[in-house]
Amino acid sequence: MMLHFVGLCVTMCDMEIELSELQWDDFNISHIAKHDVSANEVEEACKNQIDVLSGYDSRQMLFGKTNNGRYVTVILTKKTGSTYYVVTARDTSKKERRYVYDQENK
Repeated sequence: MMLHFVGLCVTMCDMEIELSELQWDDFNISHIAKHDVSANEVEEACKNQIDVLSGYDSRQMLFGKTNNGRYVTVILTKKTGSTYYVVTARDTSKKERRYVYDQENK
């Protein structure tokens, strides 16, 4: 299990969540690789977050952008304190991109 420091406080539905670490293991690293996303890209997207929405089963859907401009959707679940487990990550869908563009241009 690897933990990486992210150091981020994001607003979600009028509340803030503190995200200081992402929890990595062999499973989630290989899972996001199936979507052609790397752990570094996930961390960049979390640092360059655009918005976070509350999802099902106490999960958060984070929309972010990598340093190369790739839009990535990251699904997180809270572990302890400000540590979150990366459930999955993938390219932001066309429908999600419309939402993200609207958020960026507010």
